[in-house]
Amino acid sequence: MKKFGLTAMALLLAAALGIAVSASATHANSGESADTAGAAPSGLTATYADGQLTLTWTKGTDATYLKQFIENRVAGATPADWWITVAPTDMESFTLPAEMTVTGTTYDFRVSGAKLVNGVVTSVASSNVVTVAIPTVASGKTETPALLPQNQPEPAPAPSARPVKTRPSDLAASQAQFGNGVALTWTPGTNPNYTQQIVLRRVAEITPIVWNEFPIGVSDSAYTDYSAEPGYPYIYRVRAEKANDKGGETNAAQIIGPGAPDNRAASNLRIDRRGQFGRGVPYELRLLMWDTPRHPLYTTQIVVYTETYHDNNGVRHERTVRSLPYSGRARSVFFPVEPGRTYVYWVETHRSDSVAIKKFSETLTDVVPPSPSGPSVP
Repeated sequence: MKKFGLTAMALLLAAALGIAVSASATHANSGESADTAGAAPSGLTATYADGQLTLTWTKGTDATYLKQFIENRVAGATPADWWITVAPTDMESFTLPAEMTVTGTTYDFRVSGAKLVNGVVTSVASSNVVTVAIPTVASGKTETPALLPQNQPEPAPAPSARPVKTRPSDLAASQAQFGNGVALTWTPGTNPNYTQQIVLRRVAEITPIVWNEFPIGVSDSAYTDYSAEPGYPYIYRVRAEKANDKGGETNAAQIIGPGAPDNRAASNLRIDRRGQFGRGVPYELRLLMWDTPRHPLYTTQIVVYTETYHDNNGVRHERTVRSLPYSGRARSVFFPVEPGRTYVYWVETHRSDSVAIKKFSETLTDVVPPSPSGPSVP
């Protein structure tokens, strides 16, 4: 059953105030189930040309798919089921620009069909997985990258007859021995022109992409990041720099921030503003606000309220209304209310990895006076 919480009046209100209301949903890799699975995308292959990787496949035959999602992960990353969405598409081919991959890095790719499951856009059937080793140096000619068996290490480069100036390499991330830090290890580059190294860190699946930078010594081969938030999905790289130029970077290493994440629900629910909806209109306006929990998997919030009133015959009526999904970072929403009615609000926070896991805020009761008053700010 579809659940819509904004009435026609609320939608008109949002349009009048210039507020964008979208039914955005969370994309979660939940796997295939008997009641939602269809014929999956298939025949996924990869080719490499001029520094760009092109994927081709055959679309799934289930007509109820909303979208296809191209997904990847760094080969050997943990956890093994951690896939990152690269792009949605309706086509049977997609070319990744050079800046979306790191040379010298091995990736797994797949294409998943998605449906609407319990109000959430969910991957339900996936293609075969191809493992692609991006060449260290783009050759400028069309070539097929090495397709490696699953869970097999990348072949070691052939020995060179003379020393070469290498970039940092072999970055690995793990939990620190002491505390909730992330321990990084790698092999420093051998270019004598390097003057320092930079540890780069960003949160996966967050846009716009922002890299935090931590300068370290030019010959360092280890670093422990104690500023990582527990439960956040991080991507790390190490870059060697020259005096006036950025040098080479390592492969990307992925890890979930160690420690217990913030599992609290939305809190401090409050009405920040009250006012009359408009002259001659029997509605008042409420700006409902709350504090959003800091948890990387809480990506969807839904505002719920019950509305209670008595009609002219003294009969009591009650209904419950659920809003369209808001993002995990939403902190406020406008609601129109009617005089003489009682509203009880709360916020549901949903996890992206399971629609069954949710947190509930405390409730907030709003008793609207029998007749509308002029605009006011408490």
